[in-house]
Amino acid sequence: MKLQGKKAIVTGANRSIGKAIALLFAKEGAELIISYRSDKKGAEEVLDCIQKAGGNARAFYSDFSTYEGIEQFYRECIHALGRVDILVNNAGGYNTLGFFELTPHDFEQLLQVTLMTPFFLSQLVAKGMVEKQTKGNIINISSISGTRPIMNRVAHASGKAALNMLTQTMALELAQHGIRVNAIAPGYTPYEKNSEFDPAIKDIPLGRAGLPNDQASTALFLATEESSWMTGQILTVDGGHSIALSTVQDA
Repeated sequence: MKLQGKKAIVTGANRSIGKAIALLFAKEGAELIISYRSDKKGAEEVLDCIQKAGGNARAFYSDFSTYEGIEQFYRECIHALGRVDILVNNAGGYNTLGFFELTPHDFEQLLQVTLMTPFFLSQLVAKGMVEKQTKGNIINISSISGTRPIMNRVAHASGKAALNMLTQTMALELAQHGIRVNAIAPGYTPYEKNSEFDPAIKDIPLGRAGLPNDQASTALFLATEESSWMTGQILTVDGGHSIALSTVQDA
């Protein structure tokens, strides 16, 4: 098992990409803490799947809207795990309001969970890694909307673009401690199969929507020694969607 003996945190792992990452990491031997806020049932279902498969995981409630909430979650994780080898910053928000409709509250709320939480949780985790001389991994879940403009995604795209730069600057600062920091930029990956947005598939060269496991397998790669000479990278996993959209079509 590729993560045997490793201790990991996966935030927002009650569904979709976070759930797939948690299940795969547990299958590969990691001891896990997953976070949830509103969907306790979803988190319990993930734990049930992991435990039935013989894995080791716990779920902690988290309120990432304040620094105090982030710090409390980290303290609970350290009390339970003892140390952290891998942090996956997956918890995030989504907002499709247009430029003129976006309110200060909407914008601040999305940036808090998309940017501020990964920063401060990573800061706490990295300090612990340095203290324990852990050669750890931090993986941020970004989005292709952080690398190219998309209509009605001004808050989401701004937050993810900032997260990409945070990934790279953290990678530079933490490399001296043997801590690697990378990001995954998923393309169109519906929460559920047969999503109402399936027409978007026509723009994807590989001909299908993404699956949570597509992102999870990439996270596993980044969490293991197979990617030991990679840091500061934003890996786009989108079936070719972003390159298709950037191609200039003939008139």
